[in-house]
Amino acid sequence: MIREHQHFFLAGEELPRLVEAVAAHGYRIAAHKLVDGNPVLSRIADAGDMPRGLVDARGPGTYEVRHAGGGAWFGITLGQDSWKRVLLPPDEELLAFSRQGKGFAVEPRSGQPGAPWAFVGMRPCDVAALARLDQVLLGGPYPDASYARRRPGLLVVAVECSAPGGTCFCAAAGAGPGLDDGYDLALNEVEGEGRHFFTVRPGSSRGREIIAGLDLGAASVEQAGLAREAVESARIAMAAKPGIAGLAPVLSAAHDHPHWQEVALRCLACGNCTMVCPTCFCHDLADSETLDGLHASRRRRWSSCFMEEFSYIHGGCIRSSVAARYRQWCSHKLAHWVKQFGVLGCVGCGRCVSFCPVGIDIAEEANAIANNPNLPGSNVGGTK
Repeated sequence: MIREHQHFFLAGEELPRLVEAVAAHGYRIAAHKLVDGNPVLSRIADAGDMPRGLVDARGPGTYEVRHAGGGAWFGITLGQDSWKRVLLPPDEELLAFSRQGKGFAVEPRSGQPGAPWAFVGMRPCDVAALARLDQVLLGGPYPDASYARRRPGLLVVAVECSAPGGTCFCAAAGAGPGLDDGYDLALNEVEGEGRHFFTVRPGSSRGREIIAGLDLGAASVEQAGLAREAVESARIAMAAKPGIAGLAPVLSAAHDHPHWQEVALRCLACGNCTMVCPTCFCHDLADSETLDGLHASRRRRWSSCFMEEFSYIHGGCIRSSVAARYRQWCSHKLAHWVKQFGVLGCVGCGRCVSFCPVGIDIAEEANAIANNPNLPGSNVGGTK
């Protein structure tokens, strides 16, 4: 009998067997795929579509994919895509309207749910982000219909981290680099010094069923130990990162802190950080119609609190300054989310830092305020 969290051994070259087994259970598989040299989350046919022997080098405002040699399947930690792209598409039609005599007909475009998804290669930070989205989009009396249609049956094949990127701070957010829950299968890839293997442990009945079909042997004590050591080395590598837990009271009271203005001098208000963030869910609605007036469409598109028009209410924008908009985003992630949902809205993936054109680091900026909470204030609200 296969026990939950039991460690199994999978040779590095046998990962395609695991992917095939997942597909054989009726899942559509999403994983990283190289498009113009960049990792993009896409539906894949088999493991042959996944990049090997590559790593991603990340720093503030920088991202680069490099050849690393070897045959590691998951050397790329994170790309610019977060997995929410599959469950909450950036652009989708919600309703179609057509004129019918003197009235009109409304046709929901939700469609029927297809085969469930399997996400192969999710990192612990993204697993934590998925739980955050579930709270927001499935919790409460009004779940998001689009998300709720795609979410059921999702199989999570996650990969623990052994080499965090330069902007990763998941340990500070309590969202990695190891996995405690939220997965169906947890992989840990050990590659180098003539070794290449995975330890695999199931975290659900579906995961155990897939493992049983592969007939894998148990990982040895040494192999399981190497996997644990790799995760611990990743945790140590992030030890110097500034913490973000416990900042909620300070940030909530820092509405007029002058440091918001200092950040605004660098921030371009481009919204990149919100587009790559795995937990941001803001959107707007756009209606369009054909020239003959017979048909119309309502679409939902990702939006950003960094856009001035996003705060448009009753004829004006309530956050017209960049400082006010950055404060809104940072405070929401690290303070207001805690009050509303009981957890941080940030999982420490570091995408916002890497894909910010000027490399602004949310953890560093929040700590700059937390470490100087009593400085005299200055208004950064709706005025310029």
